[in-house]
Amino acid sequence: MTTLTWTGGVSIIMYSIPDEVNEECYDRDWHTGETVRIKHIHTSDGEECSANKDAALAITRKADGWWWHCFRCGESGFKQDSAVKVAQVEKHLAALRYVAPYKSEERVTLPNDFMLCKDTPNINKYVPKQVYHWLWQNNIHGEIFQKYEVGWSDYYQRCIIPIYEPICFRKDIINRKLVGWIGRDVRAISKEWRKKDSIPKYILRKSKRYNRIYFHAYAASDDYVIVEDVLSAMKVNFVCGVNTVALLTTSIPTSMLLKLKGKNIILWLDHDQLFNVIATCIKGTNLGLNIKHIHTKRDPKSINDFAIMHEVNRKR
Repeated sequence: MTTLTWTGGVSIIMYSIPDEVNEECYDRDWHTGETVRIKHIHTSDGEECSANKDAALAITRKADGWWWHCFRCGESGFKQDSAVKVAQVEKHLAALRYVAPYKSEERVTLPNDFMLCKDTPNINKYVPKQVYHWLWQNNIHGEIFQKYEVGWSDYYQRCIIPIYEPICFRKDIINRKLVGWIGRDVRAISKEWRKKDSIPKYILRKSKRYNRIYFHAYAASDDYVIVEDVLSAMKVNFVCGVNTVALLTTSIPTSMLLKLKGKNIILWLDHDQLFNVIATCIKGTNLGLNIKHIHTKRDPKSINDFAIMHEVNRKR
C-alpha cells in the first residue's frame, strides 16, 4: 500500500493490484477509455470485499495501463501496461539517436557497433541492404567505399563515414587520426515526413579541438578539388588521383583557401552554388591564389568516371 499526496493536499492510497484485476486486464480486448465493472473479491489484507455481491470494482483502460477503483472498500491503483512501457523506452532510445545532429566530444571515436561495409550485402549480413543501395545509386562501388572505410551503426541506424586528418606524409605511408564521423540516414523518407518527425538526414560528431572539420581524401598531388559532399570527394579522389576536400556545407572560409596557397585549387560545387563559386574565385584571385571552378548541372557523384576525369583534367 502506497500513499500519494497531490499538490492540493489530497491523499490517495494506492493498494497492491488485486488478482481479479490482473486477470481481467489480459482476458479481454480493450480500447482506450473503456470501463468495466467486476466483483472485488479479496482486498489487500485478505478480507472479502464483494464476493457474491454487486460489481463494485471499476477498471478503466488508459493509454498506458489500467486504472482501477473499488466503490465499496475504497481501494484503488494503477496497473502499468508492460508492452506500452517497453514501447515508450524504445521510443525514448530512438529519440536519443536522432538528437544533437552536431556534437563535439573530447576524443571522438567510431560507434561501438561500427561495422565495415564489404563488397556485397551477402558478405556482411549485419549491414542493411539499403546502405549498399544508397552507395550504388551514387556510383560508389565496393572498391571505393572500402578504401574510405564506410560502415554502419545499428545504434544510430546510419551509414557511418569516418573523417581522418592526415598528420604525416611519407612515400607510401599516411599516418592519420580520426577527427570525426558523419552518420547518414539512408532510408527512403520523404522531406515532409522527415521534417514532421524532426529526423535529420545527417548527424556529425567531431573532436572539440577543431572548430571545423573537412573530409580530406588525400593524394600525392598539388591539385585540390573542393566539393560539397563526402561521396563526391570519394569519387573525384578515386578517379582522378587528386586531393579532394568535402566542405560538409556550402560555405568556403577564406582561411581554408589561404592554407592552400601555392596549390592548384578547383571548386566544384552543386549547380545552385554558381554565384557563391564565382564570388569565391574572384576573392581567391585577389588573394593571389591559383583558383578555378567547374560548373556542371549535376554534382560529381552523379556523373560517370570519364566525365569526372575530363572536367578535372581540363582545369589542372
